[in-house]
Amino acid sequence: MAKRPKKIRHKLTGMKKIVVIGSATGGPQTLESILWALPIHFPVPIIVVQHMPTRFFTQSLAEHLNRHCELEVKVVEDHEMLHSGTVYLIPAGCRMTLSPGMTQDTVIHLSKEDYDILSPSVDSAMEAVAHMYHGNTVGIILTGMGDDGVKGMKTIKANGGNTIVQDKSSLIFGMPKAVIEAGYADKVLPASEIARAMIDDCRSKAEIPSSAKAEAGNIEH
Repeated sequence: MAKRPKKIRHKLTGMKKIVVIGSATGGPQTLESILWALPIHFPVPIIVVQHMPTRFFTQSLAEHLNRHCELEVKVVEDHEMLHSGTVYLIPAGCRMTLSPGMTQDTVIHLSKEDYDILSPSVDSAMEAVAHMYHGNTVGIILTGMGDDGVKGMKTIKANGGNTIVQDKSSLIFGMPKAVIEAGYADKVLPASEIARAMIDDCRSKAEIPSSAKAEAGNIEH
């Protein structure tokens, strides 16, 4: 694989597209394979909601992904502004909401979440994103047990967004299956094809440089 340029971060201005990913059991490995395949010029922010028992595990995952991906990966902080080319992990034990910033930026807010429920909640995060970005939302559900994400994907679809679900190759085909059976999956794909689908779905609102698209197309898994 050709050497990529160093990480850069482009400020998101206006209400461009956004990607929100929900995952649970088996998610870290799947996330790594997808994020690794994305070009450094990926033009929108990515919010990741990975079920974790404590913030320590969320931080460890972010550090691991940041070492192995060209995009910047970090645990989001309260009142942080979203930037394109950055992957934001919602910490365990937190609920995420969004608000518009002073200069058309989007600001993330974190509040304490009940540990008796799956944490962080994929449904609540996806609903927050869909209500802010409407049809500019791309929602993705990966491997995991249960049905967290069904309500979130329903809200994304209701607001005109696009939805992608990992297929039966998921380590745990619970969360993806629940979304598919509910009728909220636009695309059902193996993990190896999800990065390309993300690029295609985000291209209409935030064009990726042709060199970066060619680079992504040449990636081998």
